[in-house]
Amino acid sequence: MTGSKVFPARYSNTCWSLVATNDGVKVGASYKAGAEKIDVTSKFISKTGESSDLRKATYEESIGWYEGITSDMFS
Repeated sequence: MTGSKVFPARYSNTCWSLVATNDGVKVGASYKAGAEKIDVTSKFISKTGESSDLRKATYEESIGWYEGITSDMFS
């Protein structure tokens, strides 16, 4: 309508699991629409043996997401 460039839709998801205080893991992927189906463009999963600093950062990332989504929903 405005003549601006239209970018193809892109999708992503992340699922966090909180193992303990300051300890979390995650799994997720990015996707795009393919000709016949949704195609995975990249994916990630927490690895066995990650450092405690990385696991803490994952935990904090999940808390930040939760605070943001609940603020958006209930503001």
